[in-house]
Amino acid sequence: MDVVAIEQAFTSWVAGKLGMTVNTNIFRGGIPDGMDGATVLFNGEVKSAMIAPRAWNAQILSKFNDRDDAMRFLARLAGLFPCYDVSLPSITFKVISQRGSSTPYSSTDGGKTRWFVSFNVLLIVLTTGAQS
Repeated sequence: MDVVAIEQAFTSWVAGKLGMTVNTNIFRGGIPDGMDGATVLFNGEVKSAMIAPRAWNAQILSKFNDRDDAMRFLARLAGLFPCYDVSLPSITFKVISQRGSSTPYSSTDGGKTRWFVSFNVLLIVLTTGAQS
């Protein structure tokens, strides 16, 4: 299973859980300039010396004009995890768990102060087909 397909599947799953639409207000790889919304970023595979399912660190990053919107988004994300045995057509997320803590933070974006949330998860993934 291709890592891009796994990232796409996870993005679609998150979108469905949060009532968002892929490529409208949730994206892969980055939030387009000037837009509010969220993005899913895969940060890298977690390597293990043991024989085990494949695992990835991922990040859900969001950007808002208003701090309260960022706080509400963070609360919704935190309420989703941990999850177990999330089955999609060719992928099962055996475990999706939050890694670390998260808090809304401000930063400038295009000359404006914006509010961001960086929410980290660990994905334990079972796939069908080749593990590429």
